[in-house]
Amino acid sequence: MEKEKIVIHRIHGNTTFEKNDEVAVEQQISIPLSDGTEIPVTCTPTNLEEMILARKFLAGDFCTKELIQYQRTMQDAKRLKKVCLQEIFEIARDSFENPGPLFVETGCAHSCALIYQGKAVCCIEDIGRHNALDKIIGYAILHQIPMSECYVFTSGRISGDYLQKVINAGFSMVVSRAAVTDRAVKLAKQRHVTMLGFIRKNTGNIYHEGAVKICQI
Repeated sequence: MEKEKIVIHRIHGNTTFEKNDEVAVEQQISIPLSDGTEIPVTCTPTNLEEMILARKFLAGDFCTKELIQYQRTMQDAKRLKKVCLQEIFEIARDSFENPGPLFVETGCAHSCALIYQGKAVCCIEDIGRHNALDKIIGYAILHQIPMSECYVFTSGRISGDYLQKVINAGFSMVVSRAAVTDRAVKLAKQRHVTMLGFIRKNTGNIYHEGAVKICQI
């Protein structure tokens, strides 16, 4: 269950009135690692299998058959080399100008899309932008899609820690509908990651063109 119905008092000018509303549900889970430690996570209670796989993968805990198989997949994978602006704008329109149901109904969600061979193979919402990224990482692992051949589309800002997770997962390009931070720009340049921000309605910024080249046609 992603959302819950509640009764609120709506403010309108100098008056209030009672109405039904929906709020996003958050759940606390603990992800056990093979060394006996646990990773606490607060997230939207959907796509939890993907979340668990991603957190284990990012922790270097290759203890499940999906992660072992994925490790072999990544060994044979190629690198994404170029992406056209037209593709980026089309995906932005399809993914973010028509937001997902959790955002539409609660206003309390970020979304993240996994782009593979020019198409969004999944787009997942969560109350946290990091969680949404984790879940598309887990989706890639579950479906054996090499992340080095993909890139990420996010509705949230790209900070340094967010970009580090993108890099750790194996992506070499990230696109955001929102802003980026100075630390993210510096890290993108250091690690040759292609990073775009404020992508909306055929406009945006290229903050760094790294390993993935941006073509205009």
